[in-house]
Amino acid sequence: LAVLKIGDKSVSYASKSTVLGLTIDDRLTFQDHAKAKLKQCWFAWYQITRNSNRFFGLNASSLRLLFKTIILTKLLYAAPIWMKDNLDIFKDFYARVLLKGALMVSDNLS
Repeated sequence: LAVLKIGDKSVSYASKSTVLGLTIDDRLTFQDHAKAKLKQCWFAWYQITRNSNRFFGLNASSLRLLFKTIILTKLLYAAPIWMKDNLDIFKDFYARVLLKGALMVSDNLS
């Protein structure tokens, strides 16, 4: 790529950039953004559930509300741009979250 000069300064090429919280890479794969979002979601989910299990802590409806307000807002911000080709990155996360919710609900029913 040609070096861009502005006055006597040269502007270097960057392989990725973050604009409005969305990491855009030079190939428009958004994989760095998806991996960062996954890390944020795992951390947030850990913080929410670290003191809850099926015997004590938050009930299923509280977990569901926190999931919707904290996790989904992180995932859905600019999702039409970056999520299409990166859904497979989140499979394990979705499975664990859904499994925890299913265990909480089944315990509440019994």
